[in-house]
Amino acid sequence: MRLVIYLVFICLLSSCSKTEEAIFTNMVPENIPIFLLSNSFTIHKNNTENISLNMGLWMFKEKKYEKKSIANWIDVQHEGKFILEPINVIWVDFKATSKNEAKQKILTYLETNKFIHRSGSSIGYFGYFGSSNWVSQFRETWSDKQNPNTINNHGRIFLNFETTASNGQKVFITSGAFSIENEKHLFVSFDKALDAFNNTQTWQLYSENLNVHQILNDYTYTTFDHKRVKIFTTR
Repeated sequence: MRLVIYLVFICLLSSCSKTEEAIFTNMVPENIPIFLLSNSFTIHKNNTENISLNMGLWMFKEKKYEKKSIANWIDVQHEGKFILEPINVIWVDFKATSKNEAKQKILTYLETNKFIHRSGSSIGYFGYFGSSNWVSQFRETWSDKQNPNTINNHGRIFLNFETTASNGQKVFITSGAFSIENEKHLFVSFDKALDAFNNTQTWQLYSENLNVHQILNDYTYTTFDHKRVKIFTTR
């Protein structure tokens, strides 16, 4: 009899427990949205030149192409949920002839939009560009405030993945994950962070309505107010 009671207790315990890891396995529980780690899309420069990309949709905390590797605000919850951190800015450079030239264009873009390089946030993140191409974050954090203990717009960028356009020319892709945090490093907004990313003499907005299947809102994991990805291309 004791054995039967023990077995019933174990079964109940197993069926009722829901760990963080359970969400990020192939055995997705019922009613939990299934979302993509990467997606393919095409960006056109003109009628004869375009680039087809298979890009990671998230900032990853390790080089593993799996859902449990998505950065989640170092496990700090917001409104009782884990925050998955999406890629929300993409730069496509059709004109640079070298990685150094492409890098300078990105640095100038950030400076023009009042972003500076600073320390004070977690590091060691990666961007994914398909076919196991991982790009480490460039330097540390980029922010509109020097002091990290303030309300600030901050993020990481993944610089200059090199590929080729349809005409065989080099193209350099940079992605970024930006958000607004408060003085205690707690989440405020993904969407409002994008208001600071504007056109420059070198870069123009290509789209901010790309449907990349990275909006998530369930009872455990969420992207909160994230609803757009800004894509810039060289003029």
